Amino acid sequence: MRGATANEIIEVAGVGRNTFYEHFETSEAAVGEAVRRAVQEMKSAVTAAVGAARTPRERLRALSSAWLSELSRRTTLLAAVCDGASQERASIVRELETELRAAIDFGRRSGALSLAADPARLACVVGAFIGAVEYLAAHPTSDIRTMSEALADVTVRAFR
Repeated sequence: MRGATANEIIEVAGVGRNTFYEHFETSEAAVGEAVRRAVQEMKSAVTAAVGAARTPRERLRALSSAWLSELSRRTTLLAAVCDGASQERASIVRELETELRAAIDFGRRSGALSLAADPARLACVVGAFIGAVEYLAAHPTSDIRTMSEALADVTVRAFR
């Protein structure tokens, strides 16, 4: 998505040039808005998935699965995460960090995890999540369930 021109966006969206510029000043603004909306939808899906989990491992598995599923089906988000330095990527990573902190805190309260979500460990786990997304982008037929289980394992081991 990065580098999309206004003309490309107009063509894909099927709107007129004037309509596009009534809503956005630049193509970057349009891409930013598309990512912002997709992040909000992803956040809702992750929250719903995590809310149904009863144990710390279930919660981590639900978080991993929902996050990977949402990113793999939303090309806007997938492209943003795979773009190493974008503001959009930073927004997505912040949402992931928030969910991971909550899941780790839940695990600590239940006694399943003992270590707090310190920045260094959290960065390592986030790196595993980003690596999983990049792997999915390169191998779209990969099994999300297996990858979700592996991410849950990595998180548990990092904070046990």
